[in-house]
Amino acid sequence: MNKLFNVAWGLVILTVFLSCNDSSKDQGDVSLDFEMDLMPEGIALDEKRNCIYLNSLKHNKIVSYNLITQEHKEVIKNGEYGYLSGFGMIVKNDTLYALGNSLQQHDKRSILLMMDLNSGALIDSYILTDSSKIYLNDLVVSPDNIIYITDSESNRIFKIERPHSEFEVFLDSELVSHSNGISLSEDGSKLYLASNKGIGIVDTKSKRILNSLNADFAGNDGLKYKDGYLLGLVNVWQSDPSKNGLFKYSLNQAGDAIIDKTRMLSFDESFKVPTTFDTRGDEVFFIKNTQIDNFEEETNEILDREKLEPYVLMNFKIPTEK
Repeated sequence: MNKLFNVAWGLVILTVFLSCNDSSKDQGDVSLDFEMDLMPEGIALDEKRNCIYLNSLKHNKIVSYNLITQEHKEVIKNGEYGYLSGFGMIVKNDTLYALGNSLQQHDKRSILLMMDLNSGALIDSYILTDSSKIYLNDLVVSPDNIIYITDSESNRIFKIERPHSEFEVFLDSELVSHSNGISLSEDGSKLYLASNKGIGIVDTKSKRILNSLNADFAGNDGLKYKDGYLLGLVNVWQSDPSKNGLFKYSLNQAGDAIIDKTRMLSFDESFKVPTTFDTRGDEVFFIKNTQIDNFEEETNEILDREKLEPYVLMNFKIPTEK
């Protein structure tokens, strides 16, 4: 996520909150003009305003980039509202949901912030503390506004049912241990979890795990349900980068089993630990070179500042099936 050499795109039309715009245009890879030590992990797309939101592991903040005007802003300043190192984010119904964690071993806190994108006001915040390390990683919001959240340090999936003000444990199972990415079927009946054992499919009413997990489908960071299939971004194979890439996982008609896996995009040496992603129609947006392998979490330091480079926002179009 971020240094920008502005690339000529569209015309500046209307600017609304945070300089986000209501127009749209096709685009390709873009170099972003944020500080090079942002260390972005989470990304969320606001289709209504044509904005990309990025957070920062190092600076405990959230920034925005307008896909049309190319303007960039700070949405949440360093530590504002108690925000911590940024992880999963999502935009739904004019609300930005943003997770954060303390990265230091002695500080076991996590936070969820909700912001109104029309007014810029904070809607609510949820703090979670635990005697063990917590790593709230990614989240999804159901059609009836239940928030489901993964904890990558345990076997737990949390949920929040507003207006309740507390985290609840929705599921605690070794079958979906250390889940990262998370998504929901369109009707909210099935939860998809990117576990370290594969992709788990959970019935949200019975909490029953519907499929047998396959280790060949492990390693996904971001995970999104789309039109009867899943998109997953794999970045964990440092020893064998050929295993990394953007994958399509085809589902059966019931949506309770994965029947095929197809690599849609291979990662070469220019891809430096891409993490989560978001979609708009047949477009996939993610930061190509987060460089978070050049960041020491415990000390909050960049390991080698000479290696820092501008962040590149990649726009990949999902191929049309013939």
